[in-house]
Amino acid sequence: MSGILYGFVRRYICISVEAELGFLRGESKIQKEKIEIKPEDLTKPDEAAYFVEKTRVDRLAPVVGNIHGISANEPELDIDRIRQIHEALPKTILVLHGGSGIPDGQIKEAIKAGISNIHVNTEIRIAYTSALRQALRDRPEETTPYKFFPGVIAAVENKVKEKLLLFGSANRL
Repeated sequence: MSGILYGFVRRYICISVEAELGFLRGESKIQKEKIEIKPEDLTKPDEAAYFVEKTRVDRLAPVVGNIHGISANEPELDIDRIRQIHEALPKTILVLHGGSGIPDGQIKEAIKAGISNIHVNTEIRIAYTSALRQALRDRPEETTPYKFFPGVIAAVENKVKEKLLLFGSANRL
């Protein structure tokens, strides 16, 4: 996109562009196998800075020990790498893709190191499907779909509230 058009789009249309850099393994599901993250998968701070400079993305999702989905092994975020990327890109929003299944303590440390946005889609979907399955078991003769949803909605709301509190984002909208 030309510089003039890019400037116009950013100024008047307000599109936020997010990119993922590195090789983020896994799938958005509960995985039965352990996921091995290799050193070459991880985002390097200098490559992140170069990428953002050249693409001018607004939000960067680096690979820092995270995976898509929830694996059989507990992930280990590279908090120092997050800090280094944040120092290299202080004006760029850092996003943690694959935040589901990461222990709360690591999430809090990642936020302190510079992560501003965390994706926990798999955990929210698990709350949804677990509650729906329970509702179907509890009421096997029910055929009206909307009658299953109050418990499902409550389960998703509870998971979202839990995450907002963990992230320190409650009442900050």
